[in-house]
Amino acid sequence: MPSTISIVCYVTDHQESVTSKALTVVKASGVTRLRNSASPLNVLLVGFYSKDEYTQDPTVSTLSTFSTEDVLFVTGKFRFIEEKDNDEMKLPILKIILHSVVRLAINPSDLPAFPLLINMTAVVTNLPRNDPDHDDVSFSSATHLTPTTNSLKKGTTLFMNGELLIVENTYVVHLRGINFCEYQKTTLNVKNPVTLPWLSGSSDPPTNEALP
Repeated sequence: MPSTISIVCYVTDHQESVTSKALTVVKASGVTRLRNSASPLNVLLVGFYSKDEYTQDPTVSTLSTFSTEDVLFVTGKFRFIEEKDNDEMKLPILKIILHSVVRLAINPSDLPAFPLLINMTAVVTNLPRNDPDHDDVSFSSATHLTPTTNSLKKGTTLFMNGELLIVENTYVVHLRGINFCEYQKTTLNVKNPVTLPWLSGSSDPPTNEALP
């Protein structure tokens, strides 16, 4: 299921390359400060820019430009990759395919410890249960969440947001909110569909008919 992450980071390196499809690919390295760790987390930012604004590929997002030593607030799809340092120790790197970029007027020396905010979409495959021998978490036991229902069905689509925590090389999501589509079936009356004025072949402006 799709998920995105939002972070504040400091850019330490910036490189560009041009593809055969008139796209500029930006790869930037940086760091972000974690709220629950004294060590910064390395990040890799990847962005795609169209060179021709008149023939812009609709699959390419419009991103703000940035450069080395900028402080950014970025959002995008993410995953963790690993590289080894000089001592052959594995280092986690947060790789983000950029969806949006905002340059912040913040001095790099004042880089805040910002949470790793994530948004997720998931489908319920098994109902949560109160079983100490399993890692499943019951919604009723999450006291920091306000429940919107007391029942949950298999196949329900959930929309969740929270903070991603890195604790001893493990990744834990502290959920802040859970929402879902309460009505799964269509309830609108579609027997008399409405003709949209901008799809009509007539050039006459639409008129408002008096209601009975």
